[in-house]
Amino acid sequence: MPDQIKTYYFSRTALVIGALLLLAFNSLTFTLSLLAFPDHLGYSLMFAAILLGSIAATYSRYTRFLGSVINKQPAVVLTPQALIEQVNKGEYRWVDILEIVNGYGKTSGAHAAIILKNDKVISISYNAIRCNKKEFLHQLKTYHETYMAGMQL
Repeated sequence: MPDQIKTYYFSRTALVIGALLLLAFNSLTFTLSLLAFPDHLGYSLMFAAILLGSIAATYSRYTRFLGSVINKQPAVVLTPQALIEQVNKGEYRWVDILEIVNGYGKTSGAHAAIILKNDKVISISYNAIRCNKKEFLHQLKTYHETYMAGMQL
């Protein structure tokens, strides 16, 4: 029987690398747009608006990750009742989970896929949390098998 409660935390390394890559990509794209259209400031501003939109779209998720890292809040918590994860902000009872697999779809090896009975698929990136990929997946499956069986009685 698995431990009663198992916690996994966000990866600081992935957070820093992701922020640096996002900043570098946006800076490079904006600089290239200025160089490509030096006489048409409107085009450069259009690219800048698109870049600001992409930053805004990722900013909320980034600040949530950053807040969790600073406050040392877990990214994923496994309890006898449910899987609680802060990556997608969800709590899923073990009986509501149909299957747990290593990936699903195009990025099959990059994340754990939790397939719910209502056909919704929850993805937890291995890079977003500090864990050993095989151990994390094994723990997810063990908790699911152990506690799903106990809850159905």
